[in-house]
Amino acid sequence: AERLSWEATLELLVLLRHEAHPRGIGADWFLCSVLRGNATATIEALRWSCRFLTDLGSGPGRDPQAALAGRHTRLKEQLRRAEHVGKLWAASNMETLMAQGMREPHLDVNELSAELRIVDAVFRAVYGVPPDAGSAQGVEDLGAFDGEDGVRRLLDIWNSE
Repeated sequence: AERLSWEATLELLVLLRHEAHPRGIGADWFLCSVLRGNATATIEALRWSCRFLTDLGSGPGRDPQAALAGRHTRLKEQLRRAEHVGKLWAASNMETLMAQGMREPHLDVNELSAELRIVDAVFRAVYGVPPDAGSAQGVEDLGAFDGEDGVRRLLDIWNSE
């Protein structure tokens, strides 16, 4: 309510009440992260997140980060394929391409682009990194930070990020 207008807040509350999504600490944390980190497309991102969590299900072995990264990868591949097919259709005629065995996939470039933007925004909001940055839990050896000079070097590294 502090970040959004009253109308947007009311719409979010109605969405959370009526949209099916799993309940639990993990799902609540995921949705709260989406709300905190995504002010520009909150309604769309939250609706997409609820459906994503519902499709993912609950229980052990469910990894939302891996599933979200996989979804991002599939969307990028589908978008690349749809754009490639669009260029082929623009450069040639339908009869020639169909005679060559080409079938037009039912992939809408605009819908794929919109969903890819939402997945990217959700991933950044929840995990703090872009989806194609690899694991957000990576480890980097920064070396030893002994003494006063080491502490200054460490503070410089933290302040530069």
